[in-house]
Amino acid sequence: MATLLMTLPFASAQAASDHLDLTGVTHIRILGQPGSVVLTTGPAEAYSGAISHKRSGWIGQLSSIWSYGECTTKSTLKVESDTLTVDIASSELSNCHATFTANVKEGSSVTIEQPAAEIDLKGVFRQVRLVSSAADFNFSGEVRDLDLNSNALKANIAYTSVHKDETIMIDSKFMDADMRFADTDAISYRIDADASMVNSRFPNTQGVKPEVLIKAEKAKVSIN
Repeated sequence: MATLLMTLPFASAQAASDHLDLTGVTHIRILGQPGSVVLTTGPAEAYSGAISHKRSGWIGQLSSIWSYGECTTKSTLKVESDTLTVDIASSELSNCHATFTANVKEGSSVTIEQPAAEIDLKGVFRQVRLVSSAADFNFSGEVRDLDLNSNALKANIAYTSVHKDETIMIDSKFMDADMRFADTDAISYRIDADASMVNSRFPNTQGVKPEVLIKAEKAKVSIN
């Protein structure tokens, strides 16, 4: 058996939906089961999106040797007017991981409502809202309104440009956040936490933006 496992190649066991044209979309709503979200706003690329599914972990790879069944679910993409709704459905395979990947227009709004999510956003957005029980959130770019609500949150937030109209609101029981702001010398912030560790190179300048508002039970925050 060991010899057989070493000589048989691992199948990729990956399936992806056809790419959907998102040219007219400016609002994205992602719902359903846990998964990953990768969004960009590159104007030089086609505006399109797709859901892919892949078996994860060594058990998933081992299963792919013996089974030709695709790692797919009944996840759906639906466009109505300027709104895209992504519904991530559960899979019969516990090791099947879903990822939604899209390139959308600059200035789009994004809402993510998943029990657990890995999120990677790069680009220029008008609004980003997250509701989750556990999330790994990574953002690089510009966003006017950022609203993160998650019981357990790890966030890496990098503003590549600041327009002094930004509001960042974070509500979490346990959070570890690293925030970086380019092209600014002043921000305002308020951290309401039972226990907190805060490191900021900026003094708190009331009334200016970007404005950072954090509510948590335990918070570790770095602002640079």
